Amino acid sequence: PADHAAVQACADAVRAEGPVTHRLPLLSGRVVAVRCTPVDGSDGVLVEMIVEDAAAGCGNARAADTGTALEWPLLVVGEPGSGRTTEARSALGRDTNTLDATDVLRQGEHAWVTGMTALLASDGPPLIIENIQLLSEPVTALLTSRLRATARRAVLTSTPGEHLEKEHASLVALCNARRDLIPLRRRPYEVPRFAEQMLADLGGAGRPRLTADSLRILAVQPWPGNLAELRRVIQTVAGARSTGDIVPADLPASHRGVPGPASPFRQAEREVIVAAIEAARGNKLQAARALGVSRSTLYNRMRALRIT
Repeated sequence: PADHAAVQACADAVRAEGPVTHRLPLLSGRVVAVRCTPVDGSDGVLVEMIVEDAAAGCGNARAADTGTALEWPLLVVGEPGSGRTTEARSALGRDTNTLDATDVLRQGEHAWVTGMTALLASDGPPLIIENIQLLSEPVTALLTSRLRATARRAVLTSTPGEHLEKEHASLVALCNARRDLIPLRRRPYEVPRFAEQMLADLGGAGRPRLTADSLRILAVQPWPGNLAELRRVIQTVAGARSTGDIVPADLPASHRGVPGPASPFRQAEREVIVAAIEAARGNKLQAARALGVSRSTLYNRMRALRIT
């Protein structure tokens, strides 16, 4: 059912986007190339699938990207809940230290800088520095200088936004590699697989099963909280039903509705705006200039089209 729902999500998206090809990992471990093409004169979609060699799929691509050829530091950029920490640990391995900028609020800048300096001055396992978007410009400058001198491998995580080109630009420039995580709402075909995996991770004999209808409904949700939000929903439904089928009525009321189909014009407008913002690395002013509109007009259209 998860694979069927994933293919359905691919087909639903093609009506607004035109012909598109996705590489889709199936629950069996196989990887298929799914090409969806609208059928002229109808609402139908032609779906073609080509089975790829699983050994040459996503796993090898990740290994090549995270091996010794990768230069450090690495910057991982993504929305809250999009899996920044998981990506960082995947790049560095299990044995890591973590330094979180959210602790600045609790410890104060002086104590946080003291701890950061001690970590980067000593030998030890690789370091994950979380949430650099919360650092002030003076602390950013200090961290940049310490990273230049350290022998430790490091991965920095951040939310997207204009701050990467302004107050945190020195850290971004220092990083020799960057990975931008795609929000979950822009890859609905992966939601069914993630949902099944999260349910399996909860363990337990006779665990409940997500029906195909439930998976299809989950795939079309906007997921502003990304993977973290999906995980909370799966934990909620698994806690309410320990066995049997999880049907749409078992889903939280907030995640039970199916959004009505948007017009092709609005879908196209949304995609153009999202692409312009991504090309500008989150800089809304640059994106507005590229689109030939004012920044206030861009923000108005973003609100209307629910672009976060």
